[in-house]
Amino acid sequence: MRKPFLLFFVFIINLYLNPTVIIRTKKIAKIGDEIILESDIKKYSKLYGVNYNEAKNILIEMAILYTGAKLYVDAPLEVQVDEQIRKDKAYYASIVGKEVRNVTDEEFLTNLNYNTYSLISYKDDLRKKLWIKKYLTMKLEEKKMEPYKPSDKEVKNLIKNKPDLFEEQEGVLLSMIFFSFYSKNGKIMNKQQIEDVKKKSNICLLELKRNGKYQEMVEKYSDDLISKNNTPKGRVGFIAFDDPRVIKNFSQEILNDLGKSAKGIVYNVYETRNGLYIFKIDEKFKPKRLNNDEIRIKAESYLENEHERKVKDNLKKDLIEELKKQINIEYY
Repeated sequence: MRKPFLLFFVFIINLYLNPTVIIRTKKIAKIGDEIILESDIKKYSKLYGVNYNEAKNILIEMAILYTGAKLYVDAPLEVQVDEQIRKDKAYYASIVGKEVRNVTDEEFLTNLNYNTYSLISYKDDLRKKLWIKKYLTMKLEEKKMEPYKPSDKEVKNLIKNKPDLFEEQEGVLLSMIFFSFYSKNGKIMNKQQIEDVKKKSNICLLELKRNGKYQEMVEKYSDDLISKNNTPKGRVGFIAFDDPRVIKNFSQEILNDLGKSAKGIVYNVYETRNGLYIFKIDEKFKPKRLNNDEIRIKAESYLENEHERKVKDNLKKDLIEELKKQINIEYY
């Protein structure tokens, strides 16, 4: 009778001492003390929407830079990491119309597609990124480069070769009714609760079709506190269809429909990972050519940003090659 228990005990001890008995994970590379696993690459690939090889190269480069950062600069202070998390949460809270204290870690991480991670993992990743940023900033300052000012020729060539840059982007002045998939304390709702929210959104849509009283429905149904308290009620403001923040929070289906729809209520319920929307287009804006002064200012700003990006990219490449000579790197 004691044999099954003995076998189970041996199994547990073996699992404790050798966890790879059950969980097998393949090593891809070792950069200094940093080990990159196949599972890490797959997670990164899924999280950021890049293919496996791109994810692998990015993680290897980050590990090299992180190892260099640990060698040459002090770690970011804990208060700096916490402050960055606070800023990230505050930005998210402003989007969904909540107070920061009501945004739970679960809701925050889900919005970032980080739902397979804990806040500790997110914090560790953030610390690494801040450490690398501190290292790159130090190296950039050491270069003591002359300030860059685009020449007239560069400005003219940009205006000639990229005319689309100098049009005000297409977009809409938007109002919305928002039905959140999160409770007031920030917890993701269960399946039944989400189904109830969907039913409520459809009832709201039927009422709108009958009476067309959008602002009344905002007051009655919307979970977004910011737009609910705007004038007129539900007003979000102008959104450009190519704004990265808009693209992140709305689906391509939503943007396509907003582009095709006429002014007025869009009689449809749109689902996103955070909740449901019913939109009203208050005004439509087509692309419009900027005037000459606006064109020049935008061209100079674009060229300055591109120059800074190239300088940073080249610096990163040079540092990675330099660090490869100093760091023990193994590929499996």
